[in-house]
Amino acid sequence: MSVTLQPIYTQTATGSTNSITFNNIPQNYSHLIIEISARSTYASSTDYLTAWYNGDRSNIYSDIGLSATGTTAGFAKDYTTTAINVGAYPASTSAAGTYGNIRFVVPNYSGGAFKNSYSDAFMENSSTTVYSNYLWSQSYNSNNPITSLTLYAGSGNFASYSTFTIYGLGQSYPTSTPLSPVINSVSDLAGSASVAFTPSTNDQALNYSLTTYPATSTTYSAVSPIIAKGLNPGTPYVFQVSSNNQIASTGSAASQQLSSVNSFASIATISFPNGPSTSTPVFTNIPQNYSHLQLRIFARSTYSGGADSPAAYGFNGDNGANYTFHWVSGNGSSASSSSFTSQSNSEAERLPAGTSTANVYGCIIIDILDYANPNKYKAIRSIGGFDASGSGQIHFDGGLWQNFAPITSIYTNVYTSWAQYSHIALYGIA
Repeated sequence: MSVTLQPIYTQTATGSTNSITFNNIPQNYSHLIIEISARSTYASSTDYLTAWYNGDRSNIYSDIGLSATGTTAGFAKDYTTTAINVGAYPASTSAAGTYGNIRFVVPNYSGGAFKNSYSDAFMENSSTTVYSNYLWSQSYNSNNPITSLTLYAGSGNFASYSTFTIYGLGQSYPTSTPLSPVINSVSDLAGSASVAFTPSTNDQALNYSLTTYPATSTTYSAVSPIIAKGLNPGTPYVFQVSSNNQIASTGSAASQQLSSVNSFASIATISFPNGPSTSTPVFTNIPQNYSHLQLRIFARSTYSGGADSPAAYGFNGDNGANYTFHWVSGNGSSASSSSFTSQSNSEAERLPAGTSTANVYGCIIIDILDYANPNKYKAIRSIGGFDASGSGQIHFDGGLWQNFAPITSIYTNVYTSWAQYSHIALYGIA
């Protein structure tokens, strides 16, 4: 016999909802456990979370609770009410960033008897006057199995980043050798690999394990995908997922072969070996399996009107007013700084140009952070400069592309044209 705690579903509040509902709750577990990390928008130090089942708001709930503040203790009780008290948690006048934690347990939720439950809540608020501990026991006086659960915020809404995860607690008694899973895909994570699989129906498995060949490790998980870490870049690997129970383990067919890239890997390079070029180099189809990108520019401009000229770049073909940046620059005797908003591209330092010392090229390194994240504007950091036998400069820039889209292409340009032998290289960083 083995006890399993299986995540069923997680929901995250956006700050605009006063309730969270879990529907279609599976009926094959013995208990439900709901883990809550929450904060309320209510204009007070504390709000009170309540719950009901199956959309039932009739007067068939009851509860009794114990609270403690660190200096006093109290209790409360409700009979024949339309919802149950689950716990207290911080509201908007509590210390910023504090979220209360509540564990809510519902045993025998799918059985035919009345449903008894219990919960504990705690919060720390740098205060001796706010509830820090809360215990409740509750009853749902119905023989109906619980198929849905609604959590109600109380007097306010759930604050952004409040999370609610429902788990199923079960006892498993395998009766046969587990059935093998099927590997769906293997994705390179630059030094690691993500292996997605589908378990067989009623597979009798208690958990799953991922093994690499050649061997580096065996990793266990209750769900797909499983991550294999510590791969040697350039070494070809195959992967096998096994379903396991106390009786035996049964492996899948081997996956397709994968060679992981380096944690710092060259993606593409564009160069101009045959003379000046007025082209706008574009890196397209950028892989999405890295954490960050780095652009390295070794170049010179043919601009004849001065000793230096700016280079610029942009993302996904966007030349709208969606770029902002700030820079500081020094030349050895003075320093300057400036800022720009609503630009059609981002400036990437300055390169030596026509009247600068011959054959001097500038170097620029541009880091594009978290480039594939669909929930963030893209932050950019760049540093560059050149020295021309007594003159020159160094630049440091911080920039932002105000767009949530993952970066799939990058364009670069320079005033007038790129000098012969200039080149631009793109790298992925794990």
